[in-house]
Amino acid sequence: EKRVREKIFGIECWVTSKEDFILSKLVYGGWQDYTDALGCWLRFQNELDKDYLQDVSRQLDIEQEYSLLKSGIDDPDEFFNRLRVQ
Repeated sequence: EKRVREKIFGIECWVTSKEDFILSKLVYGGWQDYTDALGCWLRFQNELDKDYLQDVSRQLDIEQEYSLLKSGIDDPDEFFNRLRVQ
């Protein structure tokens, strides 16, 4: 877990990291979840710890989902169709 401390409305609290957000969305596996994960991936792609994402996706058995996310498929329907085929 790569949680981070952030100040929200003047209060310090723990929040999930971008990487864990993406991984959790891929685990949940819904249409909106993929859209959320893709949005985070596209926006923060250069800041993400890709080694961590690869390692944890392997541990969670979502390597296929992570691989498709990295490919940049921007249509959730296409994403799910490719998951079914592989």
